[in-house]
Amino acid sequence: AAIDRLGCPPGEAFYTDDIEDYITALQPTCLSFDELMARLKRMRLSDQVTVIKGFFHETLPQLGAERFSLAHLDGDLYESYRTCLEFVYPRMLAGGYIVLDDYRNPVYVGAQRAVEEFFADKPDVVQYFPDAPGRRYFVYMGGGLAPGARAEDVESKGIVERRAG
Repeated sequence: AAIDRLGCPPGEAFYTDDIEDYITALQPTCLSFDELMARLKRMRLSDQVTVIKGFFHETLPQLGAERFSLAHLDGDLYESYRTCLEFVYPRMLAGGYIVLDDYRNPVYVGAQRAVEEFFADKPDVVQYFPDAPGRRYFVYMGGGLAPGARAEDVESKGIVERRAG
């Protein structure tokens, strides 16, 4: 399948192998490659950001030697999240964050399932900042909760809440 806008399959609808991952394509939040590059230029980030166009399973290996302090995952689908998590997680630096853009979004149930399956046997916990506008989920790679963060499954992983300050 081709992708004509970043993260969005072409056409009116797209089916994955998992029927739960049915999505309507070409959402208003999707950018074309040219639109993304123009936005980066306006933000004066074009010389600081490298954009690699392609599918995750084809492009991530180009970053095999890299380590990350921040990884923002926005893959919508189960397989995209699994591929990204399997690649990024072992390359994360202590104190880093994996932001899970589609987690708990009812449109992208495959993304949530991939995240929950991946972290089921890991010590890390999906968490959020309760005071942030619009709940955004992430994993803190520092052992436990980030200061001021909350998580629903803290007790099952034996995590002790830390207070900011």
